[in-house]
Amino acid sequence: MVPEGTGLKSYPVSWRCSVVDLDMYRVPWEKTRWTCDDATFNFQCTDELAPLDRFIGQDRALEAIRFGLEVDKPGYNL
Repeated sequence: MVPEGTGLKSYPVSWRCSVVDLDMYRVPWEKTRWTCDDATFNFQCTDELAPLDRFIGQDRALEAIRFGLEVDKPGYNL
């Protein structure tokens, strides 16, 4: 059962009966792929780059795991 005031009837009639022109949100397939300009890089081949000493985003992931482990409430699981 839906609590009173949370169903579709609680919205104004204009919101429930409006027709949306979905074509205005359509994106041509040509615009769905992004490519970067090679001129933005200052190397010709990735062999020229020094190897990374750690994974990008690893610190953020560890922080999120620590946070999750500290949540001592039912329903919060890792």
